[in-house]
Amino acid sequence: MDWQAAIHYARLVKAAADIAPDAECGTNVTVPMQGAPISYAVLGNIFANDLATESNDARRELVVSIGYVAQDDAGNVVVAIRGTHGIHEWLHDFRYFAVPCPFLPDAGHTEDGFTEVYMSLRVGSHEDSPRVRDAIAAMSFPQPVKSLTICGHSLGAALATLLALDLAANTQYKDVSLFTYASPRTGDSRFAEVFNQYVPKTIRIANQSDLITEVPPDFLGRISQYRHVEATAVLDPGDAVGKHILCMHHLTTYLYLMAAKAGLNVEEYPLRVECCPQPKKMSFTLPHDPSPNQERIDASEPPMDSALT
Repeated sequence: MDWQAAIHYARLVKAAADIAPDAECGTNVTVPMQGAPISYAVLGNIFANDLATESNDARRELVVSIGYVAQDDAGNVVVAIRGTHGIHEWLHDFRYFAVPCPFLPDAGHTEDGFTEVYMSLRVGSHEDSPRVRDAIAAMSFPQPVKSLTICGHSLGAALATLLALDLAANTQYKDVSLFTYASPRTGDSRFAEVFNQYVPKTIRIANQSDLITEVPPDFLGRISQYRHVEATAVLDPGDAVGKHILCMHHLTTYLYLMAAKAGLNVEEYPLRVECCPQPKKMSFTLPHDPSPNQERIDASEPPMDSALT
């Protein structure tokens, strides 16, 4: 497992996550690779209608910036797609309907919410902007294309999975690589089977304590069972991360755990403050009070923030 490459593409996804939902990426994105900075020229901004949930159906009307297409001087193309806060509302809905894969016959079924967002992905904010697959297929890249890598986190991981298959099956870009982080299950067993044939260069990185990676559950039988695509690299947070559902899902947590796997200095990949492991709560008695109802002092935990990165 090339953890350095996994960290590199996660940082590119982090750059997408750092863009405000109503903004565009700058003209360049620079992230290090094995200590050396690599600069990517941004060639297009990706927008989508956000993930609708039962508790917030109007979310689908929101057009949000969700990623970008970029290329470095060596010709390596990257498509980075971020997650969304709506993923946690979707998790709580527990309604995982499946629809036929819309862009490849006999490719099984995909989760309907992810599929709806994917079909809205476009390069440009206007509703008439070209679909991201078509835009990439027609794009004039500054350099000859040496490689094409799709990467995404959370909802962005599911969208990246759909895009990788769509590109490999339906465009000139047959040799697509995929890195995903904290991906939910995107489709059923037939979808996973077809995907694995078309996109064998896949690394799906999962924190074993991240609940998002366990949904939709694999035992649903409305049409067929949901399955993860392969191959999988598992991260074990142990006691290194605060025990909170959001902390286990943050992209910064994934970066921290991957850095530890790679033997890098984890201080350069800091956890969010609220996700740092807290000292065990201690209580002690004030020595000057001999009464049986002695005052006890407990450590307390900081409030939890709901951002995904």
